[in-house]
Amino acid sequence: MRRKIMGRKQIGLFVFLTVILLLDSSISLMPLGPKYEENDGVLNQNDHLVKIEEANHNPIYIDGNDELDDFCSGNGTLGDYTSPHVLSDYIIHAGASAYSIYIRNTTRVLIIENCTMRGGTNGIKIYEGTNITITNCRAHNNKNGFYFENSENMTIEHVNSSGNSNAGINFYESGNSTVNNCSLFNNDDYGILFEESSNNTVTNSTSYNNDYGLYSVSASLNNITNSTFHSNTFGVGLSESHNCTLTGVNASLNGHGFYVTYSENTTIQKNLMFNNSWSGLYVNDSIYNNIHDNNVSFNFQYGIIVDTSENNTLIQNNMSNNVFTALLFKNAFNNTAKNNWMVLNGQFGIDLYLSQNITLTGNLINKSGLHWDESYNNTVAQSNLVNNKPLIYYNGKNNSVINELDTPGQILLINSFNFSISNVNISQTSQAIFLYQSKNGSISNCSIQENLFDGLWAKDTENLTIKDCNFTHNFNSGLVLWQGENLTLTSNKLDGNDFYGAVLIDVNNTIYSNCSSSYNNESGIIWWLGWNNTINNNSFIHNEFNGVFFIGVRLSNVSNNDLYNNDKGIYSTGSNNNTFWENNASDNVMGFYFDWNNHNNTIYNNTANYNSHNGFHFFYCSKNNITSNQADFNNYNGLKFEYYSGNNTIVNNIASYNNYTGIQCIECTNNSISNNSMNFNLFSGFYAYKSNNLSISFNNASNNYYNGFYLSGSNYNNITNNTAFSNTEYGFYLQACDNNTLSSNNASYNFRDGIYLAFGVNNTISYNNMTENDNGLVLYLSDDNVVFGNKFYFNLRKCIDNQGEGNDIYDNICKYDFAAVMRNLGPISSIALISLVIFLVGGGIFLYRRNKKPSAVFN
Repeated sequence: MRRKIMGRKQIGLFVFLTVILLLDSSISLMPLGPKYEENDGVLNQNDHLVKIEEANHNPIYIDGNDELDDFCSGNGTLGDYTSPHVLSDYIIHAGASAYSIYIRNTTRVLIIENCTMRGGTNGIKIYEGTNITITNCRAHNNKNGFYFENSENMTIEHVNSSGNSNAGINFYESGNSTVNNCSLFNNDDYGILFEESSNNTVTNSTSYNNDYGLYSVSASLNNITNSTFHSNTFGVGLSESHNCTLTGVNASLNGHGFYVTYSENTTIQKNLMFNNSWSGLYVNDSIYNNIHDNNVSFNFQYGIIVDTSENNTLIQNNMSNNVFTALLFKNAFNNTAKNNWMVLNGQFGIDLYLSQNITLTGNLINKSGLHWDESYNNTVAQSNLVNNKPLIYYNGKNNSVINELDTPGQILLINSFNFSISNVNISQTSQAIFLYQSKNGSISNCSIQENLFDGLWAKDTENLTIKDCNFTHNFNSGLVLWQGENLTLTSNKLDGNDFYGAVLIDVNNTIYSNCSSSYNNESGIIWWLGWNNTINNNSFIHNEFNGVFFIGVRLSNVSNNDLYNNDKGIYSTGSNNNTFWENNASDNVMGFYFDWNNHNNTIYNNTANYNSHNGFHFFYCSKNNITSNQADFNNYNGLKFEYYSGNNTIVNNIASYNNYTGIQCIECTNNSISNNSMNFNLFSGFYAYKSNNLSISFNNASNNYYNGFYLSGSNYNNITNNTAFSNTEYGFYLQACDNNTLSSNNASYNFRDGIYLAFGVNNTISYNNMTENDNGLVLYLSDDNVVFGNKFYFNLRKCIDNQGEGNDIYDNICKYDFAAVMRNLGPISSIALISLVIFLVGGGIFLYRRNKKPSAVFN
């Protein structure tokens, strides 16, 4: 019995201990501390873990002082400054309610502290309230975290407001309030929003990952100090907000650091605007603002933009290391920039664009300069320095003389006449010399190097002489001339520029001679539109793309230029009635390339040898005269015509020793090709594909590795009086060609056949000489052709090998000699030899007419 009783006790103890252990295990498996809001599973430096705390109170609604006194009656407080009412430690999930805490129509002194509000239209809403302090509170996932309407004397400090669909803190028609040491982040629209709310202060707060870090609309006399606004689309935005002050603000890593529009009399001072993707400060349609002592640097486009704004003052700002421009005035009037620093900006220090009455004094610009575009009546003092040298800016000044004694850092002449610039050395600025509507001047013996854009930029100039200058190693082009007349450029060096040596746009009656335009990363010279110009005796060598690039140029003369080691020696498109003569375009990828709509040009006595593509290439070009050019040793073709290049005259050219053909026509019509030498090419002397109505006469295509003349799919061509000797394959090879005339040609000494016609119909082959070929003429599956009056001497196989039907073959001469037969047959039997002798003695010359009897074969 004792053992049984002891067993029951042991069992009971075991069960009791087991229950305790299970309870302990279940407790230990429960999460310790508050829950946290889930995110997408990927955290970055801007993510925060937000507590999801259990609600401990329902939404609170208080209307008037009496209700507030009643709500706080148990606290023993009076609701004045000595004994303020307190709401504290509430956790409220608004749910279906529009608010977590809503207080209206109160004047009592109230402190709301250590509260958390979630999921409502407003976390805390104060309507027509005064004397309320909100501290150490959190508002998440509401429409507005904290919303104040028609309220005054609010103090919001140490609050955290995030994930709200409108604003972290929203003031509407509320004033005389302070936001201090608050954190506003990840709100859809605004971190802080002031709507028609004035006399408010924001200090020591941080707002990030919102659309606007802070936005003030129709609000005045607000003061934002010592706060940080980063990683927003707009750091701080002011719209129709006047007499505001922004001091000690860090507005970095936004789209725009500050965006000020329709605002006036605002002071922006001692702020930091770094690494914004668009601009540090954008001032739009705003007047009488004072911007001074700010650091606006390292922005990815602009430092400060003043757009359509008037009477703003910018003093002692540091605008450096911006990717584009430090300070842009755009459509701006009566603004002043004084004693600013602009160092190492990517394009310009100051850009005047369509702006008037701008005053610039005492500004320091290093490693860039001043850019001007259609901006008038501006005052630019020589106290402005570019690379610690005077900025010379003359508007409407005539008879000016600028030389080395002036030590200019940059020169800008606007509407100036009879000027002289000589012996100056300018580098490391945006554009070293800038001319606009300045005429009757000279620029000589200047060294213009390593500027950020162009060495010289001139628009609407006349009677300008540029000589003996060095425009080299500029980061855009050596010089740009736009809309000029009667210009002379001679003995200049325009080498090693990042784009073009020279750019001429709509420039007429201009001479460009004895210049070196070489080693540029685009073209030696690009001439876009213009007429009656001369380019002669220049060197265009080792340019990445073109030596000379013509677009829409007419009635101009290009002569005696050396064009080596470019992609294209001369590239012309849409240019008419020009003359190209005695240029040497060798050792390029392509010597001459006439591309699209080049008509009525004369191209003669040029050399295009040793190019890795074609010597001359014509694409959709017509009515050009191509005469007496040399195109030898090119890797492809000597001369190539394609895509409806028609009505061209191609005469007396030498196109030999090329690795493909001497002259090639692809889909061409009505070209006249005569008296050309096309010898020793590795494919054919002449090649035509789908080309019709060509006149091919008096050409010599001999000693080519394959054919003298090769035509495929080409019809109605007249091929006369040509010579095709000693080609490895055929003298003339025609495939699928109809209605052509081959007359009075000499196709002799070719290793295969003199003329080979395959799949051709209705061709006329007459009065040709075919001597000592393998076969004289072969008609392979070619029908209804006419063959007459031809001479076949000493061909090794057949005079005519007719493998077609309906061919009319008559009045041809065929003659063998013993040596030819011996070469063909080798040792033969004496009987055969005697028979052959009898054949030769009996009649060496036979005349015969077949009259379309295909059964007869003449051997």
